[in-house]
Amino acid sequence: MSKNIGSEKKRDDRVKDISLIRVVNQEKISLETLKNIFKFLSEKYNLTSDDVLGIISDEKKFLSIPVTIFCKELSPLECVVRFIKEAYAQNFNEIAATLNRNQATIWLTYSHSLKKKKDVSKPEDTPYWIPLSLLRDRKLSILELVSEFLKDSYNLSYHVIGQLLKRDDRTIWTVYQRAKKKRQHEKIKNFL
Repeated sequence: MSKNIGSEKKRDDRVKDISLIRVVNQEKISLETLKNIFKFLSEKYNLTSDDVLGIISDEKKFLSIPVTIFCKELSPLECVVRFIKEAYAQNFNEIAATLNRNQATIWLTYSHSLKKKKDVSKPEDTPYWIPLSLLRDRKLSILELVSEFLKDSYNLSYHVIGQLLKRDDRTIWTVYQRAKKKRQHEKIKNFL
């Protein structure tokens, strides 16, 4: 009897070894695919591997907004909140958590956007998308964050950014310079 139990255990171990070999072979293919995806995202969107891992590990970080949601009639925050609420069907608490803002602020912003503009047109197709995780930074305004991201990540001119955000070129230049000064001041503050 004990011989049977021992031989069954050896057989089970061999079966496990064989299945492990299959899994490892399959994982090599998967790892190679993942490496290619990482490389593609890193090169195309100028992301670090940590950025890519962050996107994969946290679904909320993956959410992004098209740059074409911005309009003249609404503030940048109103445009963002309205888009998230209507496109992603998030409640005010989720939007507040996503944008690192107070829930009451989000509710009030959404309410004001409805009063200012009843219906918002569907965003146009665009190659320019803004990660929502970028908008969590409270040190800069939404317009400063978006302008800085478009200028630094996509290397767009102030004129093109102005057209995309439906703002004057000079406004974009001013906002971008203000963002850079704030970042510089923050670096100096952190250094001291």
